Amino acid sequence: MKTLGKGLLVACALLAIGSGGTVLLAADQPSRIYRGLFGPDPDVALTSHPVVELLVTTYEARGQTLARQGEGVDETTLHGGQFYSGLTTGLSYRRKTRTATLNGSVGNALRVYPLTGLTTTEHSGYGSMELRASRRTIVRAATGLLYTPFHQILGLPIATDTSSGTDAAVATSASTTFTGGASVVRQVGRRGLLTAGYDGRVTTYTSGQPGPTSHQAGAAYTYEFAKGIALRVGDGVRMLRAGTSNGIVAQDIALGIDVNRSLTASRRTSVTFTTGSSIASNETGHRFVAAGSATLAHRIGRSWQTAVTFDRGLQVADLLPKPFVGNSAGFTLGGFLGRRTSLGMRGSYAFGDFDLNGSSSRYVSYLAEGRASVALGRHFRLYVEHLYYQHRFPDGVSLPPDVPFRRVQHGTRFGLDIWAPLTGKL
Repeated sequence: MKTLGKGLLVACALLAIGSGGTVLLAADQPSRIYRGLFGPDPDVALTSHPVVELLVTTYEARGQTLARQGEGVDETTLHGGQFYSGLTTGLSYRRKTRTATLNGSVGNALRVYPLTGLTTTEHSGYGSMELRASRRTIVRAATGLLYTPFHQILGLPIATDTSSGTDAAVATSASTTFTGGASVVRQVGRRGLLTAGYDGRVTTYTSGQPGPTSHQAGAAYTYEFAKGIALRVGDGVRMLRAGTSNGIVAQDIALGIDVNRSLTASRRTSVTFTTGSSIASNETGHRFVAAGSATLAHRIGRSWQTAVTFDRGLQVADLLPKPFVGNSAGFTLGGFLGRRTSLGMRGSYAFGDFDLNGSSSRYVSYLAEGRASVALGRHFRLYVEHLYYQHRFPDGVSLPPDVPFRRVQHGTRFGLDIWAPLTGKL
């Protein structure tokens, strides 16, 4: 099921001070090769008049969870190749004025398990604003709300062009998550950039169980001393709490080199990476955590591109009992076969350590997914996709009773995407 709310909440995270730059590729990106075939033309996605769009995704699916003794069971547990159905609807609004860009959306997802008689729903809302306060100053703000019974335990990324986010999730106590943030970006001279901001996330469970919370505030100065290469200096403070464990305070030190540039004259290959560190403090002492992110992207021909990513940092996640040091590596490949058919695949490997004191308490997870879609026109698209997911937690970690320490799940979906512009010329 395409978890609209999850993608919306991720957008709020982009306001974080320590986030890296965006990979810039050559002009002919795959999304623009056959523009207008399905969905809005990217060239007119932002207009001076309000644009309201409706997106509907419906599917039938067959999934299976490999049962193991002692593992938890929830409504997403599928035995013997169980069939289920789903429907996701979303309504979005956007508008660009002379000095501001406004975005907003609401979403709803419905999932039905006919053999067990279970029906689950989730609801989401999101809003953001970007205001050019002056020629050198930009103000950004965003907020989101998500109610869901699904939880991506390790916070695995969900591709924005697929609808299988919840197949790698556990259904347990429903939760409501609030996110919000704001930042101010000021250009200093010709090469300097000063950024300051705050973002936060609070999750509450309907069962009354404490949820993860995180708050972050900080500032950073970036000076580009060569094309695509910049020195970043800054400081920030984060307060993290997961479950019933004591919270920790982390000082984020931004001192390093940021790179965002093409590696070849043809601009087909580009690299982006940021560096940083955190000092985590709790009742047992302090720990230094190296952090950063990197992306290597390559464009293949005019309609294909691939990318490899890596991220490391201190974080909290749904259902997990305490903050942890997380590492994740990912791979994506996508493009077009002919004018109407698109293919995409991605993989993710995550590992980390729950023991901030330095002893071994590691987890691992794997995710692989492939998707093929055929555009029937500008408003309709058929798709089929397959997903495989696995995670393993150490036995010493205190997990909720209905969260399995080990899980292997896979499934196949086929369905129809429907896009309809309600107002605006697209």
